[in-house]
Parts: sequence; C-alpha cells; structure tokens
Amino acid sequence: AVEWLAEEVCEPIPPLIALTGDQRTLKRRILDRLRAARGEDTDVIRFSGSEVDFATVHDELRTSSLWGGSKLVLVEDADRFIAAHRAALERYCDHPARDVVLVLDVSSWNRATRLAKAVEKGGWVIECSPLKGATLQRYVRDVLQKSFGCRIDSDALTLLTELAGPNLGVLEQEAAKLATYVGERRRVTAEDVQKLVGGWKAETTWAMQDAIRDGDVARALDCLDRLLRSGESEYRLLFSMLFTYRRYAQAAELTRDRVRLEDALKRVGLRPFQVKAAAAYLRRLGRETVEQFPSAFQRADIAFKGGSPLRPRAVLERLIVELAGPARMERAVRR
Repeated sequence: AVEWLAEEVCEPIPPLIALTGDQRTLKRRILDRLRAARGEDTDVIRFSGSEVDFATVHDELRTSSLWGGSKLVLVEDADRFIAAHRAALERYCDHPARDVVLVLDVSSWNRATRLAKAVEKGGWVIECSPLKGATLQRYVRDVLQKSFGCRIDSDALTLLTELAGPNLGVLEQEAAKLATYVGERRRVTAEDVQKLVGGWKAETTWAMQDAIRDGDVARALDCLDRLLRSGESEYRLLFSMLFTYRRYAQAAELTRDRVRLEDALKRVGLRPFQVKAAAAYLRRLGRETVEQFPSAFQRADIAFKGGSPLRPRAVLERLIVELAGPARMERAVRR
C-alpha cells in the first residue's frame, strides 16, 4: 500500500480492487486516491458486508451514476459477504462492469482461491497490513512531504515513530501538528518532535537519560517512577532510550577509525549543545563498555519477553544502574 500511495495513479483504474488487511488508515487514504484519480465527481456507494446481499450490490454495479460521473461501489468488512456470495462474485469477475469500480474491503485474503486469482488477473490487490520499521517511517515522511510540504530529519523521524507508536491515525495527527509548529521553516528536527509530540512524558524521558548520563541514578529512577505511575509502558520507554544509546554505540565505533569523539557524536546525530556532556559520559565509561550498549538493551528486551523472573520495572531499573556506570553506581549507593 505504501508503494502504491507513493506513485502517481496514471494507469486506468481497473473494475476490481481488493483492499486486504486491517490497517484502516491506509484503506481510507487509498480510497481517497482512487476517488481523486477517477474524478472528484465520482459517486462512492458504501455497503456493509455483514448486511448487504449480492443482488443489491450487483444492481448498483450495473447502474450508472445518477450524476453522470464515474462510480465506485465499496463493500466494507466484506469477509462475510465474500463467504456468502463467492460463486456470484466469481461470475461477476468474469464480466465486470467497465465504468464502475468494485472495491472489496477484507481482513483476510486467500490468494489460492478462484476469486482471488480473478481479482488479481483483472484488477488490483492492495495489501493494507500494519506498517513497521522502514516502511512505517517512509509512510510518515511521505505524509509530511506530500500533505504539508515539510521534510523531516532522519533522527526526528525515528523519534517520532518511537514516541507516537505505529498507529497511522495518531502519526498523521502528530505530523499535522509538527507541520503547523515549524511553519515556514518546513523542516522538522528531533528537538521539534521531543518538544511537541511527547509532551511532559517525552521531556521526563529525556531528563531521565540526562540523569543517567550525569551519573545521578537517584534522579533517573525518580523520573522512571513518575513515568510508570502516569501509565507509560515499560517497553515503550526501553525503545525510547535505545534511540539515544544506539547512537552512543555508533559514535564509539567511529572513534576506532581515529575520528574525534566529539565529531563522531555529531556524525551520528547529536546536536551541538548535547555533545560536550555526552562526550564526558562516554569517556568516563570507556569505548568497550559503550559499544556494549546495544547488547544491554537486547538483554532487557529478552527479559521483558519472559527471559527473566524480574518484573519489567525491575529490568528497567537494573538497566539504568548499568548504563550509569560503576563509579556512579557507588555514588548512588552512598546516597
């Protein structure tokens, strides 16, 4: 679906389209694009797949639009509709109406069935499954660029998807807020995301990481306590922290090629005002320890998934103490 949305719809729209999967926001955007490609006067007729019969849908498919434009007939939640009228749909696919588009909105789609093969042969099957990783980030980047004329820095994009989560509706809302916030600058930075998207939770998460960096374990644990009491997810906090500590490890690796630590930190995306304190932190721990940050997060992830008898909160507390470094651990105990 993301690849399809990224392209211009220049070829003729086929008479048969199946939208498969559970990602409602993707389906909505595809329907908007289909309607725009067919013309703004396209008449969209919607049916509930759990209530409508085939005869009603078929009558609509064989009838021209009342307003003289093109027509799109959408059967929503069509899994039950397909199960009840598969043979009739197969016959229709053999000779579909050429001036009307039938869109089947389904959760599951068995490509081995005769109906699926007929739709693939005479139309489009567009997968609308939940997005993740690079595909999710590409979707958000495209929304900002095409809908708002904004570009977003790579580290800001990673942070946005980590803070807002994978829900496309939420991400689109946050993208709109960011575009309004940056205004004529037309560029979204990690600082913009940190300030606008996460609210006080994001600020507290960053304060927790600053405390870890400075060796103030007591303050870091206090931030963690406030975040968890507010309902923040331990797993989400883990990956919000990973965003920063992965960059520290990357910077440490760069210094093996005789790159100055301060320059390495800038290369991996730290802002100038962050570099001095981060460099002091990494020098205190040593390169070999810093390069093991990803392994520490991997161990925590495994523990979250049942690899440890500890509760997720205890796993995070242990990770915070580990990241603060041995010298700071002693100072925290003396307090």
